[in-house]
Amino acid sequence: MLRPLIAVLLLCSVARAAEPERPAPPPTPPVPPRILFVPEAERPVELKRLEVRALVHGMLAETTTTLVFHNPNRRVLEGQLEFPLPPGATVSGYALDVGGQLVDGVVVPKEEARIAFEKEVRKGVDPGLVEHVRGDRFRTRIYPIPAGGTRTVQVRHMTELAVREESAGYRLPLPFGVLPEASVRIEVVRGPAAPPRFSGGFGKLVAVRANESWVAEQRLQDARPGADLVVELPVRQEPSVAVGCRAEGECYAMVTDLPKLPPPGAPLPPPRRLGIVWDASSSRAGDHQRELAFLQQLLARWPAAEVKLVVVRDQAEPARVLAPQALRDELGQVIYDGGTGLGALDLASDKTVGAWLFFSDGLGTVGASLPRTGSAPVYAVVDGAGADTAVLRHIAANGDVIDLAHEEVERAVARVVSPPWRLLRVEADGASLADVLPRAQPITGPVTVAGRLLASKATLTLVYGAGSQEVARRSVTVSRAEAVDAPHAALAWAQRRIAELSALPVEHAQELTALGRRFGLVTPGTSMLVLENLEQYLEHDIEPPASRAEMRAQFLAQRAERRKAEQQGKQAKIDEVLAMWRERVSWWETEFKVSPDFGSKEKPKKSASARMEGEERQMSESEAREMDRDDSVGAGAAAPPPSAAAPVARNAEPAKKAPDSGGNESSIAITEWNPETPYLQAMRAAGAQKAYAAYLKARGDYANNPAFLLDCADFLLKGGQRPLGLRVLSNLAELRIEDPALLRVYAWRLQQAGELDTAIRVLRGVLRLRPEEPQSYRDLALAISLRGEGSRSVPDLEEAMGLLTQVVMKTWDRFPQIEVIALMELNRLLAIAERLQAGGPPARCELDARLRKLLDVDVRIVLSWDADLTDVDLHVEEPTGETANYGHNRTEQGGLVSRDFTQGYGPEEYVLHRALPGTYTIRAHYYGSRQQTLLGPATVTATVITRFGRPGEQRQVLTLRLEGAKDLVEIGKVRIGKLQ
Repeated sequence: MLRPLIAVLLLCSVARAAEPERPAPPPTPPVPPRILFVPEAERPVELKRLEVRALVHGMLAETTTTLVFHNPNRRVLEGQLEFPLPPGATVSGYALDVGGQLVDGVVVPKEEARIAFEKEVRKGVDPGLVEHVRGDRFRTRIYPIPAGGTRTVQVRHMTELAVREESAGYRLPLPFGVLPEASVRIEVVRGPAAPPRFSGGFGKLVAVRANESWVAEQRLQDARPGADLVVELPVRQEPSVAVGCRAEGECYAMVTDLPKLPPPGAPLPPPRRLGIVWDASSSRAGDHQRELAFLQQLLARWPAAEVKLVVVRDQAEPARVLAPQALRDELGQVIYDGGTGLGALDLASDKTVGAWLFFSDGLGTVGASLPRTGSAPVYAVVDGAGADTAVLRHIAANGDVIDLAHEEVERAVARVVSPPWRLLRVEADGASLADVLPRAQPITGPVTVAGRLLASKATLTLVYGAGSQEVARRSVTVSRAEAVDAPHAALAWAQRRIAELSALPVEHAQELTALGRRFGLVTPGTSMLVLENLEQYLEHDIEPPASRAEMRAQFLAQRAERRKAEQQGKQAKIDEVLAMWRERVSWWETEFKVSPDFGSKEKPKKSASARMEGEERQMSESEAREMDRDDSVGAGAAAPPPSAAAPVARNAEPAKKAPDSGGNESSIAITEWNPETPYLQAMRAAGAQKAYAAYLKARGDYANNPAFLLDCADFLLKGGQRPLGLRVLSNLAELRIEDPALLRVYAWRLQQAGELDTAIRVLRGVLRLRPEEPQSYRDLALAISLRGEGSRSVPDLEEAMGLLTQVVMKTWDRFPQIEVIALMELNRLLAIAERLQAGGPPARCELDARLRKLLDVDVRIVLSWDADLTDVDLHVEEPTGETANYGHNRTEQGGLVSRDFTQGYGPEEYVLHRALPGTYTIRAHYYGSRQQTLLGPATVTATVITRFGRPGEQRQVLTLRLEGAKDLVEIGKVRIGKLQ
């Protein structure tokens, strides 16, 4: 059953910089919540109660936001909240109400958490999940929000205060409209002598002294916030030190210093040439007035500088040298389209560039995410929330990151023209104080560093200056004897380490996961998961939270038995695969014969239930609908059991073998996929030279429709406009960050376009995102094998075989008998690798020897699709008139159709060892879907191969879209033998 999805933007989790030296300016109105309606959801989900608790420790603030949502509709809904956090912030807590009580989330490796969540989704008993998306974006998913009822979610995050000169600021954005209930509590722990100052919020907020802290709180009904709540704090002139020790004995020290430095020297001499990188990907479409104003003011300070402009989308355009006065006009005409290929940039080779301005959100979606940088300083300029600040900091390591959303243009220009002093380094004895972070940074206010305290006492020295010039030093001693209950010191260090590693999350995946689990934080490698009962925790091998002590004790007692059963299951898996493979080998070795008059007489139709009779299937609820299918397609003889060979007819003749090569003995004709849509009609009418302009004109109405992007990209690629076609196609990676279905289709199209290296990079990402699905291994294996075959690379073939071996040997809950399909492909690759290695060492393949046998066939057809919980069927009409499909999976001449996958992705396979001469018509039948996706019904890829596993193998691939349920679309025809 489809569940409506209501996407709600969490407005109260974003912190922005305060304006300490003057009253806070009116906030820019945040984007209203984007709500995806369904027909049954007449009214949006309402925020009924908001509770905010902020705890400020030194320069670190911990914000706990509790939201109670009310569903005024008559139907159960699912909620998805996606929210940006301040740069470098991390989610440190998550809870969801279960049975009327808030239950804490457990930190779990990201993929394990998602797999558990989605498995529970398919059962209809969903947990809660909060995960890192990309950059500073996080997402939480909640189900159910009962009809007419409420659901409570709590998110806690840690962030550093924004600093400027001698003040620190904390800003709490508040939602629009009337809140039936609202409460706010701000506590400044061991705060300065002067109380904090408040502005905005729900009205007057006054701090009172409580022991050594300042506390201010409000409770309101029918509250309407006038502006964001801003808290301003003075910063101590002397260094402040916090030392905290964790339960396991590790101690961490945090030092905050407000250095007294001389004014910066004279402005830097303007560079003779200023490099500008302008990210023109589709995610950057919007208002760039602040960026253009920044450029205009900077170039007014550097009027003699020559400008080198590099526009980057999925690829970097050739650099152009411009006069400063021409730059604004040039940028005003930029087209925002395509993915973001930051790795295509080279900022190091042109030694004439004195400084680079890097305008981007840092969210690389195509290829490598980091450009090549050199010695010239890089200033990364960003305007808005949701950027990948870890990547931008890495790129601007010898420059600065400038956020125009939080800083006036004039101040930002001054930071480039007259760069502030920097923390050059931190000097400390590594035996007593290790891993001090950050190692260097520009100084715009107080400086906070944190490190691991390894001895009873340690001294660190902060060195300030610019380049090789030192202008000041400050030495501070930290001691375990001063340790107090200060968990924020450890979290401050963990946050900095996570921010440092997050620029390259794949390369640092293990450490990011370890940090998240150790400190209880959501990172690129960890998520927080709430499960409802003991059975769920046991099934997914996830330890319940400490707050559920009784359940945790039961879990620990029962987990050992579970693990013992899993070990026994591994041997059972091997036996199961051997049985399946022996059955396929038996089919391949059988000599099928066909009566001479077979197909000349009309055969009576048989009901679906009759066709299914005797077939060894495990009927799940999702498969039970097979019994009710329309029998108007694919009628034929009753299917024998998979283990039985087709009977041999009297006076029959053996099926003829298709020749291995030569002439017109076999051919593949793919049906042209040519959807009739208004935008394609407009592109055709515009002609080749103006087709891209016609696409841009239509994009406003279809920009979020993947089918539009696929169709337009195909049109441009077929029309010979390859760079533009690939650019349009790359929008799929930008449309929704890290969406596996979109990325899978993107990779399929890249393979068809011959862009194998890019396709492989994309599919490696899909495997990271969906390691629990066998299709992720298989798709990547097939792409790597194509490259390996073309380049005769045995290492590529060995990697592909390793991936397919995992498909064979892992356990897959929803895709029975996919192992046989992988074994067909794996044995073919093994044969190719052995031919290439003739006379040398054997190709590396860990496949059990009992599973090694090349099953070559005359015809092999494989159908895959992009959507989960979606059923697409392969139909092949043979020259005899008999149609092979899910319900008639064996034909008279030996055609075999693999197990029907009703829950998504495929593949479904048709194989024929010895083919009769004639025409084989291939069709795809879209049965239906039980999910809503960005892609619509289903995007299908069909691979048609003749002479599979033999010299002279031929293959064709088509990707098409099935528009509506019950569609039966012809994919193509295979012609075998000399036709009359």
